[in-house]
Amino acid sequence: MFEYFITLQANDFISDIDIILVQNSIDISFSHLSEGQKQLLTILGLKELLITANSLFLLDEPDTYLHPVWQRDFISKLNILEANSKSNFIITTHSPQTLSNLHEQDVLIMRQGDIYSLDANGLFGRDSNAILEEVMGADDRSPQAQKYIDQFNQNITRKELTNALVNLEKTKEYLSEKDPFFSVADMRITRLKRKM
Repeated sequence: MFEYFITLQANDFISDIDIILVQNSIDISFSHLSEGQKQLLTILGLKELLITANSLFLLDEPDTYLHPVWQRDFISKLNILEANSKSNFIITTHSPQTLSNLHEQDVLIMRQGDIYSLDANGLFGRDSNAILEEVMGADDRSPQAQKYIDQFNQNITRKELTNALVNLEKTKEYLSEKDPFFSVADMRITRLKRKM
């Protein structure tokens, strides 16, 4: 298909190709789209133009520029898991959102050149934080925040109210005040004060 367009352009039958996206009855030129929109349209377009029976598509982190909601829906947009698909896709990703839309039998993990299959915990529909921690080995909090949370928990266990309050204040430097940790911490401090 692309060879056909190149031939037409080389013979001056066409000078340029402009892709227009119609969104909410508004024409948007490809050049005015976000990087994520460009990435998604390019991948979907290439798939439609190049797909044949027994095609193999190799996509290296195609979800990099996509909004997290689009990352979650990326696999379903490609329709690569349909039973009647005669093509194969090998996709690399670091996105827990993309992984949450796959079943464990469709995923292999590569670490330092070794390839592993997933255990039975599953991925499909899982929370992104759980995938980050359990599958990708990433902590859900920064090391600094976790250090003060751990110290706070130790202080509460040892009934060290003053130290617990100090570590709670230090934790506020590393976490949003809306973090659920603070609700739990407040309850634990209240309980500790009642026992003293």
